[in-house]
Amino acid sequence: MHIVRRYVKLAGALEFDIDEPVLTAAAEQWCRRRARHTQHPEGAMTKSSPPLTIGATILCLLLNVAPGHAQLTHSWVSQSSGDDHNPCSRSLPCRTFAGAFLKTLPGGYIGAIDAGDFGPVVINKSITIDGGSAAIASILQTSAFLGGSFGILVNAGAFDRVTLRNLSIVGGGRGLHGILFSKGAALHIENCIISDFTGWGISFAPGNNIDASLYVGNTIITGNGFSGNTVSPDGGGIHISPSAPAWVRVSLNQVRVERNKDGITADGSKGATGYFITMIVLKSAVVGNGTGFTFTSAAGKAVVGAVLDGITAAGNGGAGVLANGANAHVSLGNSTIVLNQGGGISMTAGGSIVSFKNNSIEGNTPSDGTPLPAANILQQN
Repeated sequence: MHIVRRYVKLAGALEFDIDEPVLTAAAEQWCRRRARHTQHPEGAMTKSSPPLTIGATILCLLLNVAPGHAQLTHSWVSQSSGDDHNPCSRSLPCRTFAGAFLKTLPGGYIGAIDAGDFGPVVINKSITIDGGSAAIASILQTSAFLGGSFGILVNAGAFDRVTLRNLSIVGGGRGLHGILFSKGAALHIENCIISDFTGWGISFAPGNNIDASLYVGNTIITGNGFSGNTVSPDGGGIHISPSAPAWVRVSLNQVRVERNKDGITADGSKGATGYFITMIVLKSAVVGNGTGFTFTSAAGKAVVGAVLDGITAAGNGGAGVLANGANAHVSLGNSTIVLNQGGGISMTAGGSIVSFKNNSIEGNTPSDGTPLPAANILQQN
């Protein structure tokens, strides 16, 4: 085991060589005892509440375990041994993501030591939440937290970036949205499963004059938009719909949207001239939903422009790909659009879809759609 020299004077001790993990564990225990004494100063000073020397204070700071309420750059949660009264270190993890979030510095990292349900969380700063590579951590939203509305709510600062990785976010047929984004610079979703919410698996709805980006990779979104056996009036897989004029960039790569009320939608109707939603969708599938890909925006609203490359739209109740409105434009290449019940491709109210002439569009009812013009450059008004 790696040995390091520590220069520590703790309650008058001389400097000494010590194994680093042993020092870390011992010092954390000392700092926690001191923290309890700091929080309850009326208690008498005993051997269990050691004096706060300068050297000990520095040691606590070096270990990110300050006397009082410290915040860490790297926090941990555990189903088996976690407690939100802990400092959220690896040796003393928290129990919930919400508890760990409060003890993690902006730009920090929250990791899961083991599999389990770590509860919903509201995010208002840059953070990475990682369920771990060995077993995916869960967020089960069936409780009264946030009114039972969201698995994760992102309402962060204009320059904040949030990463969600290796998570299973489950609504249980009662939670409203899996992930709701209302403010922030960027949201990254990687290797996640989002299922069984009554609304949208992902609702990306930035507000007025926000420049925001959404990146989703290697993620499954399924069973959303239903409440028991009832179809929700509004819900599905992924919904891109700024709540006011905003600039939005979206990248979806290897995303599967399956058996939701609706598939993937982008709606610029609350935008205005000069604003946009741009999307690139790569190697992704929208299968067995009420609708497939839907892009909507009228003249005078935000431009919605999408490039679909290597996608599959199959077995959906509506059109495989729909461009609706004069400011909805789609470029389609290397894609398969089959067995959809609302047609293969559909252009309504002035929407446009152009093709790179290497797609397979067949077996759709009532028709595969009008032959597409060759793509040149993504048309924008």
